[in-house]
Amino acid sequence: MDIVKEYDQWLGRLSRPEDNERLCQILRDVEMQSNLHVTEWRDPDFFAIHQLHLGESYTLVIEDKTGAYTGLERIVCFCTAVIRDGWIDGALKRIAYVCDLRMVKGYRRSRILPKACRDFFQYLEREKGVEAFYSVSLTDNKGAVAARRFSGGHVMSEFRMCNIQLIGRVKAPKNNVVIATSADIPAISNFLDKQSRTRMFGYRFDNQELKERLLVWPGLSISDFHIIKNESGDVIACAAPWDTSNGDLRKTRVDGYFGKMKWIRRAYNVEAVLRGFRKLPKVGVCFNQLSLTHLEIKNDDPLLLEDIIKSVLRNSNKKDLHFINLMLPKGSTLEQGVEGFRSQSIDFDVNCFLPKKSPFHGQKFRTVRPGFEMAIH
Repeated sequence: MDIVKEYDQWLGRLSRPEDNERLCQILRDVEMQSNLHVTEWRDPDFFAIHQLHLGESYTLVIEDKTGAYTGLERIVCFCTAVIRDGWIDGALKRIAYVCDLRMVKGYRRSRILPKACRDFFQYLEREKGVEAFYSVSLTDNKGAVAARRFSGGHVMSEFRMCNIQLIGRVKAPKNNVVIATSADIPAISNFLDKQSRTRMFGYRFDNQELKERLLVWPGLSISDFHIIKNESGDVIACAAPWDTSNGDLRKTRVDGYFGKMKWIRRAYNVEAVLRGFRKLPKVGVCFNQLSLTHLEIKNDDPLLLEDIIKSVLRNSNKKDLHFINLMLPKGSTLEQGVEGFRSQSIDFDVNCFLPKKSPFHGQKFRTVRPGFEMAIH
């Protein structure tokens, strides 16, 4: 057993395959709360989506030692870190994306998860050479804000998960958007590599990353890529709409509409009946949506983004989908590229944590170009 830290009433250890059922159960039971309450369903394999980062994944589980629980019920909270190479100021560093922070009801006042995460970070810094950590949280999540302050982190980027409605006719793109073929893989890889190097914590695409993703991402193929080329034949924009429910990786279930979302849903569904698009899901039903993955636009040109979105919308089945979503950094010129579409959005923060022994400790990373793939967060 890999013990990370032992406390008076809890034990922090790395997960084992037999923990899978309990981790899936906690995900189903713990709501992510804002005006829209949702839960995440990752049955039958909690760990599957972590493998899509093509890095090393570690999940810290916290067991209650008081005797109040037996068997796998002893696991009361957990946190995952996926370690990979990421770009910082033109150099590859070992970074960790932190996700899956969950705690069962009744334990939030104990503050054990923030303490355990801090010890988990120190463990990964010491044992795995991690120099920077980052995570993503809802902007209005008070618990995440408190945890960020407790851990000495800061907001690196703000972005909107922009949900574009499939409504009305979509004009043809001004640029020539084409569907990629296998012959385009080298050009797309080269473009993704150049773009990623300009991102804070950007993914490494100078190896076989794209080919490996096409092999291990369920349902993703090169024919999903919409690309724009310049006169020289170089790719200058691309995106691949992809459904995370492929292979049962992850589903997002609605558990309640609150605040302004109650009124938004009511108005939205009335219009859906009148104009023939899909209503928002009932409570207890999952969203059906596509995420624009591998989204890169040269010089963050909003006109190129607009044309990519038009191409995706014109090739999508409006009757089956609730939304097509994309990550839209606040303050980026890309925001202008969605102004011509009907959309709703949810605000998120990209949080950065720099260990005391990191060469970057004390710096404030601020960027509108974070290296973050929203579809596999």
